[in-house]
Amino acid sequence: MTTTYTKRPTSKLSRCASFRIILASIIFILTSVNIFFAPKLLGPAEYPSNFLHDFKGRSLIYSYNDNTIGISGSRNHTFFYADATNSSRLLLQIAQTPRPIPDDVINITMEQQRCRRHGLQYGNRTTRRRIFWGSLLADDSWHAIGSVALETYGIFDVAVFVESNLTQSLYHRDIRFFPGSEAWDVVTKSGMFGPTTKVIVDYYYKKDPNLRGLEREHAQRALIIDRWKQEGMTKDDIGY
Repeated sequence: MTTTYTKRPTSKLSRCASFRIILASIIFILTSVNIFFAPKLLGPAEYPSNFLHDFKGRSLIYSYNDNTIGISGSRNHTFFYADATNSSRLLLQIAQTPRPIPDDVINITMEQQRCRRHGLQYGNRTTRRRIFWGSLLADDSWHAIGSVALETYGIFDVAVFVESNLTQSLYHRDIRFFPGSEAWDVVTKSGMFGPTTKVIVDYYYKKDPNLRGLEREHAQRALIIDRWKQEGMTKDDIGY
């Protein structure tokens, strides 16, 4: 009895499948280069001239060699980076770049439309309500801080941070944003939250063994409200 074996035809990738594999490989390589080498290859970020053309009616003067950025007619503005590197350093540079705030002028018609969208009646206000903001601060990444600054640029009148030398479990930690440190300069002097936003860093040092966890967190947040009051917050203002 003779056994016959049939040889299977060797499968071949179609041209379309081969093209997809090659394309995917190219995209992967380009993405890897961008992630790992872009900060070194590209250097400081460049911005289109129309993006930073005018700031409060004054011409902007920039230098992109990690030194200074100035506003004609006002004091020079220095970029601060603290311990930020690579993408977080680039984010901080962008966050500290002055840019226009388009909501300065009150347009009655626009305000009426805004109120109608939310079922409210416009009360003919001629001034903006001030917005006070606050948050606890510890070992947050510069990505988080820079992202908040970018999203809220020019919105807050006063921003208050509170840092403690103890964790919520009463473990000691070194103060990171102490006065005079570059980290402190970044959040208080760089203008990253807006050209007129006053940024304050306060400190909570109370060591109470019975005050831990969320109770300790609430006590620290209460200090934020105290600083709002010290900065002149009234019942007509907004706490955020």
